[in-house]
Amino acid sequence: MGQKEIRISDLRLLLRLIEETIPSPFIVINNAETPDSFGIPYETAPEEVKEIAKKVFESLIKGGLSSKEATERILSMEPFDRYPEIIEIVNPNT
Repeated sequence: MGQKEIRISDLRLLLRLIEETIPSPFIVINNAETPDSFGIPYETAPEEVKEIAKKVFESLIKGGLSSKEATERILSMEPFDRYPEIIEIVNPNT
């Protein structure tokens, strides 16, 4: 297998996605006392969500999914499920 080069900007986007979607309410001990005290992933950065969604879409297509399958997959993923309007940006053919 050949090695693939990973751009730092893509790695940062991936790490940001992981950071934003870790289910911290389930990890934090005091969740039972204040379950609503945690924010929604990317609630303050919808532009960043669009950029990440584009990268995920491209990756899904490169992985062999059709445009329709990639769109459906993104819409089922957190945090993209909270921003259905981004599909028009990542896949203008929808």
